[in-house]
Amino acid sequence: MARRLVSTVVRAKGGPTLGGSPTRLTVYDDEALTIVSTLYRRATGAGQQPNPITPNAGKQTSLRTAAAAGDTILNVVTIATFAVGDMVPIFDGVNTSFRIITALNASGPTMTVDQTVGFAFTVAATLINRPSMRGHVWFWVDDVRDYFPQPKDVASGELMPPLQLPTQAPVSPINVQEEGVLVNNRGTVNYIGGSVTATDDVPNSRVNVTISAPTQASFDDHSARHEAGGADVLAIDAAAATGSLRTLGYGATKALSGAGLTTAEADLAADVSVAAADTWYDGPSVSLVAGTWFIVAHLQMVTADTNGGGLQAKLWNGTTVEASGEIGRGQAIAALDVTLVGVVVLTATETWKISGAARYVNASKLAAAMGWNGAGNNASSIRAVRIA
Repeated sequence: MARRLVSTVVRAKGGPTLGGSPTRLTVYDDEALTIVSTLYRRATGAGQQPNPITPNAGKQTSLRTAAAAGDTILNVVTIATFAVGDMVPIFDGVNTSFRIITALNASGPTMTVDQTVGFAFTVAATLINRPSMRGHVWFWVDDVRDYFPQPKDVASGELMPPLQLPTQAPVSPINVQEEGVLVNNRGTVNYIGGSVTATDDVPNSRVNVTISAPTQASFDDHSARHEAGGADVLAIDAAAATGSLRTLGYGATKALSGAGLTTAEADLAADVSVAAADTWYDGPSVSLVAGTWFIVAHLQMVTADTNGGGLQAKLWNGTTVEASGEIGRGQAIAALDVTLVGVVVLTATETWKISGAARYVNASKLAAAMGWNGAGNNASSIRAVRIA
């Protein structure tokens, strides 16, 4: 969006110019003449022209005191017939400055203009305004539309036919493409979506489109649209037409949001003596929050038992057993290993663990590290990955 200058003379039906306080010009945004427009003094800046605006009366005045080049307040002989918003020439026969009146003060009288006059003007040689300016109006408007000015005779209240100012900037069509394929040729592109923001960068004469990084909330909102009850239900299970994008898409959601999958793990820190037969002894455990978890647990027992009792193990939360297994011994001193795998769905935080027991015990223990060529306390361990 930019501004366009309107510098014209107001006439009565193509006849004589209309100027001074008997005439007012109101500028509207719409042809129905209901929305009063915003008029600006210059191409940039916030300063505004009055609306209605009074056409220049074409009368002259002179200086009472000399004006310096940096002055914005002029001591004048009279301010009669002048109006705020008038564009007036200040000239001394050599130099001319066009300035807009922003204030009139009867005390003095003085005239305030919108910019410094730019030259040193003397009393004897300087005149302000001239008859050729009669009926002239000056203002800038945004180029987003055409405007409709309507003159009015103040004394009689008579309205004259409105005019149309063709100030709307022409639209340059844009080839809109999707992945290199032409969608259409349009003059307007509309950006939709909570992650897209378009802002007008006036100083650089451009529009900036910002696409925000996706958030968990935006993923959930998108998922809800395609789940049962949403605006655009998507069948995950073709047979039952049910399912949850948020459940099935947890891993993808984490990846797109830049976050890794949630994991938990623990190793047995020290050997646990298995002193009593047919008694469960706890190995490593992890605390898991609500969600769906894939668990792998491994337990090693070292024993000198010669009765062939072996090692029994179970993956559980103290109540519910997800998986269990057993292995027998084959030599006098044996290291027995059981690996268990499970998938659990939790509605609240729970502790899951692997525990071991032996039918016969003889110097038996749950091992933290291998007895030979040990590689650290990881012989008995539990690993969990949240998958939904």
